[in-house]
Amino acid sequence: MNKTKKISIPIILLLFILSQLILRAENKTQKDSDEIYEGPKVLMFNLGYGSLDLSAGAGFRYSIPTLPIGVGLSICLSGFNTTMPGYIYADPGHPMPTKGIEKTTFPRIMLGADAVIYYDLSEKISLFGTLGFYMQSDSILYKENSSGTYYRSSDTRAQFVTNSGMSYGLGIQYFITDAIEVGLAYQSKMGIYGQIGYAWY
Repeated sequence: MNKTKKISIPIILLLFILSQLILRAENKTQKDSDEIYEGPKVLMFNLGYGSLDLSAGAGFRYSIPTLPIGVGLSICLSGFNTTMPGYIYADPGHPMPTKGIEKTTFPRIMLGADAVIYYDLSEKISLFGTLGFYMQSDSILYKENSSGTYYRSSDTRAQFVTNSGMSYGLGIQYFITDAIEVGLAYQSKMGIYGQIGYAWY
């Protein structure tokens, strides 16, 4: 009995969402039976700030005809404006201490790509969510605690570390005119960012 309930609840929710989408599509069609409703296609640019400093990106939105739903793709680049402290290369002339040092990392660059889904609340306002993948490269430095001096290993394999993972985000779009939209969003790697886009139908 419990297993049946666990299975039926998601199915009921899914059917409810589908029924709402179909109902909305029918309402839009009834408003003008001679035309098929088509949402906007949008080319957009993003600029934000977060833990990796400045970020920039671009994306595209395609709206599904007769449905209040759009899909899209966006790319982002972060970390290109970060700064690092001055450091000394560890070599025979400047050996790195073996004690009293601390390994630290500094963001170098992050590249990400997100799949985006949009939901139109009205003809002017849309909500959207993102899910994506990123790759990030960080610089490795070693700080001498007593002097505050930073060292970089002479071994290139110990100079950088690369990591990757999933990213996500939420945002809102507002169409100022039929051709211009602005937006505000949060993305887990980009941070908070603003958006401006050009739309056509």
